[in-house]
Amino acid sequence: MIVELAIGAALIGASSAIARTIWARRNAAAATRRAAAPPPPRARGPGLYPGDVLMLAGSELALERASEIEDGALVRVLEAISREPRFVIQLDAVGDRLVIATPYPRLPEGRVADVVAVESRSLTLVRRGEAVARPVLDDREPLFSGRCRFTVLADRAGKHLIVIEPDGGERLCLLGDLADRRLIDLLPGG
Repeated sequence: MIVELAIGAALIGASSAIARTIWARRNAAAATRRAAAPPPPRARGPGLYPGDVLMLAGSELALERASEIEDGALVRVLEAISREPRFVIQLDAVGDRLVIATPYPRLPEGRVADVVAVESRSLTLVRRGEAVARPVLDDREPLFSGRCRFTVLADRAGKHLIVIEPDGGERLCLLGDLADRRLIDLLPGG
């Protein structure tokens, strides 16, 4: 009986040594595969991104270049490819508050007033600040980058005037209306 116990213990010891060797080889192979694999793509957060397409009533806007400003709340400005220059301004991090805008060249140079009359409407100051603008995606050219000043004016009906003044860059003045998000379909880009 002692001989049988000794043989059993020897078999258990040998099989556990073999199992440890196999386990170590599998872990080494998995670590090599993980090291050789490319990093996973950056997860897409909420909101709009370059490459997305917005389907509006009878038209579509393919979003191309974009920059974002974060100053307590996110403002993302995206340039759309269309026959005329159009922009989409995302006023929140989720993308529920969207303004479809066009360039507005008639605003006088200098500091933007707290109340501005535009198209027989009185737009009042919503937010003004300074922040650092950055590209939305690293592989796309941004609209603007670096330090900038921005001003957001609006009225109760949803008309918005957004003025962005990058340091050393051209002033971007956009006028548009707050879009009803329920009437917009989003086709995410790649």
